[in-house]
Amino acid sequence: MDNLKRPDHIPVEIFINKFIQYVGGELVSEILSKGQTEPNADYLFEKANVIIELKCFEKDIFGTEDDIARLFELFRKWINKGYIKEEDQIKYTLGSKSLPEICRKELWEKASKTIDRAVHHANKQIESTKILLNYPEAMGLVFLVNDGNYFLNHEQMFATICNLMLRKYTQSAIDGFVYFTVNQVANIPGSNLDWNIWVPAYREENNEVLGEFVNFLGGKLDEFITQETGIPSSDSIKINEVNEGLDLIRNMSYIPKKEIFKKK
Repeated sequence: MDNLKRPDHIPVEIFINKFIQYVGGELVSEILSKGQTEPNADYLFEKANVIIELKCFEKDIFGTEDDIARLFELFRKWINKGYIKEEDQIKYTLGSKSLPEICRKELWEKASKTIDRAVHHANKQIESTKILLNYPEAMGLVFLVNDGNYFLNHEQMFATICNLMLRKYTQSAIDGFVYFTVNQVANIPGSNLDWNIWVPAYREENNEVLGEFVNFLGGKLDEFITQETGIPSSDSIKINEVNEGLDLIRNMSYIPKKEIFKKK
């Protein structure tokens, strides 16, 4: 990274608003009449017949003081049940020691509630926008941006979202989602670059129309980041095979934000 420059932190919502207009979309807030109080999604692509809602995870799950208190309550319960040893609490908190599978599963379930709330609201907003704008046949897409959650890695985040979609949203207004990052970059083994991620999934496996549209957006996003930051993309990896893609994100590890955004 000696000869490469990292961009400054990008305000995600402002950035995505500009990106949507850059690729020909509209902000729903600019279409609706003032005083509109019904919940609505963020973006409309009229020609593509797609409505998009943006959800951004800006804080770490278990990152607030209240969250940490609840985390230590869990530690106490696991100690009492004999799952972990009391002297190892700090190691688990700092991530220097891996929790037993039974503990990780419970944490994962609690973390998934945060994601579920976001997806639930996105579904309601897309449903409402279809009515408000009279686009009953529009496809619903959710942008899920990880911009501060370091508790779950990319593989866990993506798996949690997919699991929620299968369990609760197969009959919803959501036809697909894209899990991606703008600021929260990661390492890939064998590479000295910072990597963002753009991973879509669809309710219908072979939804070619929505898939082509999402691929178009993904390609344009890379172009737009370069335009806005003045820093060209050094490399990209495009994967169409599911298992190959899952293997890649499984091997990605977050670069600490204090390293990415340290004072220059």
